[in-house]
Amino acid sequence: MLIGSRQSRAGWSVLAALSVLAVVGCGGGGGHGGSHISPPANSDASATFAWSIYDVADNVTALTCDEVAGSQFSISLIDRAGNYYDGAATAPCSSDQISFVATTFAVPAGYYTVEFYLYGDPSVYGSSNVVIGSYAVDNIYLQPGFTDYRLSPQAVYTESFVVSWALSACNTGELVEFEFRRPGSNTWIISDFTCGQVAGTSFPIPVDYRSAEWNIYLVDGAGQTLDSIAGGTVSVPDGADINLPTQAFYVHH
Repeated sequence: MLIGSRQSRAGWSVLAALSVLAVVGCGGGGGHGGSHISPPANSDASATFAWSIYDVADNVTALTCDEVAGSQFSISLIDRAGNYYDGAATAPCSSDQISFVATTFAVPAGYYTVEFYLYGDPSVYGSSNVVIGSYAVDNIYLQPGFTDYRLSPQAVYTESFVVSWALSACNTGELVEFEFRRPGSNTWIISDFTCGQVAGTSFPIPVDYRSAEWNIYLVDGAGQTLDSIAGGTVSVPDGADINLPTQAFYVHH
């Protein structure tokens, strides 16, 4: 079994992440850093990887792309000299898909750290370069020729808000709307739940968040707000969901 860790990659361009030329503009990102280069002409090693998406609190139930509002995966390879082959493989995150496979381009044979990144749907996250899930695995050997790692599937982990609510009764068409954003951002990330669900898990929190503002609303079938709760600002932990206390709505139907 391969063992890895969740990684942060704030501020990197999705175009760079999907480019086989590995020309990357550095922002405020994490990851391994190092030199971002193109593979040399004598590169002779590639590999196929398989993976699924999981919430950090549940490594058993694979999530669909719709559940996490995912759009695209990128895999990068970092050798022991710190050379960073960015976008070594890519794959779409399509609708109800839960299993993913991709093959890297050729790099020099040797040991690598393999980084997996999941980008969010721009219609939800407001941008095409928002990383909402990640994972890294160290000391993976790519032998000359081809290495098949599909029998050791990996995980891309996401973190979310977990919220529950209390209400005496729900009318037909009523929704609970949960929203969060990075403090100072103009983009709210919105998740809608049917009122009768009683609880829900939000779309993932981008991996570079250190804190988040949140609010929760009860809205009717016409989209009118019936009640709202201003949640305030909370710290975003590393490797754990944010479990909020039960929110009480006071509405007389």
